[in-house]
Amino acid sequence: MFYKALYEGNVVDAYDGLQYVRYDDRAKMFLRCKKNEAQGVIERNGACIFHVDGWPEFPEEVQERVECTIILEEVEEADYLTLKSLLDAGQTPENPEPEPEPEPETDEETLAWAKNRKITLSKTVLASYLEANPIVSTAHNGVPGTYAVTSEKQQLMSMNYQTYLVKKGAGMEAELTWNETGKECEVWTEAEFVQLIIEIEAYVKPLVSKQQSIEMQVQAAETLREVDEIEIVY
Repeated sequence: MFYKALYEGNVVDAYDGLQYVRYDDRAKMFLRCKKNEAQGVIERNGACIFHVDGWPEFPEEVQERVECTIILEEVEEADYLTLKSLLDAGQTPENPEPEPEPEPETDEETLAWAKNRKITLSKTVLASYLEANPIVSTAHNGVPGTYAVTSEKQQLMSMNYQTYLVKKGAGMEAELTWNETGKECEVWTEAEFVQLIIEIEAYVKPLVSKQQSIEMQVQAAETLREVDEIEIVY
């Protein structure tokens, strides 16, 4: 999922994945954490920490070490890439007002519009479910660990493995690294990496099939009521 960070009407950061952070009173330091524990996020280049509007506040004694309070909004990949380019160039893009969706003019257009929104919602709900429900695996060193299963993580994992195979096939030195949620990357054996790929695929595939089934139900609906009554549950 892709996000933009808003502060005083301007875009101050853009993300292709969020690094959640909280302040630990006992350790007296900021620590990476799960979303449900987070008070803020780390700036994409690691330069600072943002508090996120609506999330628990950081303690007063560390407020001066927090850059500002931002609003997070999801964006499409194309918008993320545009914002990232502008931010990398040192610009501060203004947050554009969203364009209103055109009102459908006929009953047929209304039904098509409702179907499209329902299908989009089914994909959004699935992405949120995957983000909130990682898997526990013993693939690495036989020790239980928590691993994210978002589409971004799956794509990154696939890219890492393909790069590893290309280097290995070319006779170059190659190693696989991956990380448990909230921890630093470690070197994995190929067998461990493949095991985790298989486990994630087995976990995600039925959920993707469920989304596809929902999409087929939506497409088959003949009335707005039928579309509205289709439940999106994973």
